[in-house]
Amino acid sequence: MILSKFNHKVEPKLKYFKADPFSGVPGNLFSLSIVPVVVLANHLHKLFPWPFHGLVQDIKKGQCTEWIMEKKYKESCEKILNHAKSHGFGIFNKLNHLAVKRSEQFRVQAARLISKLPSLSNGDLKRAYDAFLQIYTDKYGIGITTFLFEHILSERLHASLSARHEKAAMFIHQALHSRYKSFMTKSDEALLKIKREKNRRQKDKLVDSYLDEHFFSHTSYEYSPRMTKKRITELASKTVPSANRQKEQNQRIVFSLDSTEKHIIGLLKIAEAMRDLRKKINSIGNYTMFRFLDEASRRSGVPIKIAENIFYFEYAQLLDSPKTAAARAKRRRFCTVLFDGKRPRYFEQNVLKPNNPLKITEVKGTPASIGAGKIRAPAKIILAKSDFGKLRAGDVLITQMTRPNFLPIMKRAAAIVTDEGGLTSHAAIVSRELGIPCIVGTRYATKAFKNGELIEVNAHEGTVIKIG
Repeated sequence: MILSKFNHKVEPKLKYFKADPFSGVPGNLFSLSIVPVVVLANHLHKLFPWPFHGLVQDIKKGQCTEWIMEKKYKESCEKILNHAKSHGFGIFNKLNHLAVKRSEQFRVQAARLISKLPSLSNGDLKRAYDAFLQIYTDKYGIGITTFLFEHILSERLHASLSARHEKAAMFIHQALHSRYKSFMTKSDEALLKIKREKNRRQKDKLVDSYLDEHFFSHTSYEYSPRMTKKRITELASKTVPSANRQKEQNQRIVFSLDSTEKHIIGLLKIAEAMRDLRKKINSIGNYTMFRFLDEASRRSGVPIKIAENIFYFEYAQLLDSPKTAAARAKRRRFCTVLFDGKRPRYFEQNVLKPNNPLKITEVKGTPASIGAGKIRAPAKIILAKSDFGKLRAGDVLITQMTRPNFLPIMKRAAAIVTDEGGLTSHAAIVSRELGIPCIVGTRYATKAFKNGELIEVNAHEGTVIKIG
C-alpha cells in the first residue's frame, strides 16, 4: 500500500537540496503534489530505482519548475541500457503491455467512481479518495520509467549518429516513424467526426461515445472542467483538421548501427507508446482528482481557486476543518514536493538550488520531427493555456513541454521547440503526426527567446537561432 507506507506531512525547511532545473509546467499544488508518490510507486518496483525528482510550485503564477539530478539520471540510464543489452526488451515490453491494459481499466473505474461522488457521505468520500489514489499512483507509476531514460538516450543517439552522418536527424525520424496514434489524436479525430456528422441521432451517439472514451482528454495539471455533452459539442464545433504540411522529400537512409545505437532505438520505440499511455493515465487521474476537489469545495464552501492550493494529503482536512485548510492554503507562496531517493517530502518553501548557475550560450536540442527541415518564423513563448491566444498560424511554438490540451495550437504552429523531452515525448509524437519540424530537450529555449523575435528552427541540426 503505497500511500500508507509514509505519513506524509508538511516539513520545516531543514536544508537546501542541490539539483538541476529541468523543465516546468503550469499547474496547481493539489494535482502536482501526488507526483512524488507516483515516483515512489515506480521506485518500489525495484527495477530501476529513482535517484531524485523535485517540483517547486509558484502559487501566485500557477507555474511549477521541475528538477532532476542530471549526473545520477545518467547513471540510472546506463543501468537501463545495460539491462536491455544483457536481457533484451522483455521487461520493457511487459511494462508497455501493462500500461495498455491498465489505462483502459483505469478509464472505466474512474468513470464509474465520478458518477457516485455526489451521493457519498463525507466519510465515504474520504475513503473513496484514499482508495482511488492507491489505484492511480500504482497505475501511473508503471509508465514513468520512460522519464528516466528518454531524454538522455535521445540526446545520446543524435550525438552518436550526427558525428558520422549529416542526415542523422532524418534517419532517426525514419527509424522511429510508426503508425501509433496518441490518445489526444484519437480524441481529436472523434471530435472531427462529431462535427461532420449531419444526422442528429448519429451525432448524439458519437457525443455519448466521446463522453465515455475521452472524457479526460482535455485535462492538465492546471484544472479540468467537467466534461459534459454540451462541452463536447462546443469542442467539436471548434475543432479543425490538421493543415496539409509541406514535407521534405527524402529517400530512405541506411545506417550501419552499433549495438548501443540499436538498443537505444529499440528502447525509444517501446517508450513511444508507453509514454503516451502514461500521459493518458495521468490525465484520467488528474480529471478524477479535480472531481473530488469540486465535491469537497462544494461541501466545504471553500472556493476552488483556494482549495487547489492544498497538498493532496490535506483533502480530509478540507472537508473536516475547511476554515483551517483554507487559511493555510491562502498563506502559501512557494511550495516544494520532492522524492529524495527514499521517500516523498513536502515543504512550504522553495528548498531547491541549482548545482550550476544558468549560462545560455546556445539553444540546441534533439531533432524529433523533420517536417520541412528549416523554418523561419516569429517565436511565441507559451507557458500556460492563458498564453494560447498569442500563437498565430505560422508561428514557432516554444514551450517547456507540450501537453494534450496544446493540440489545437500545435496544429497552427510552423514548428515546435521544447525545453524538455526526447524522441518519444508528446511534442515529438504529435509533431511527427502533424508533419512539422520539432526540436526537443533544448533546456532553455523558453528563456532564450522573446515573443515576436524572428528565429530559425533547423530540424536537421537541432538548432534554434535568432535572426538579425
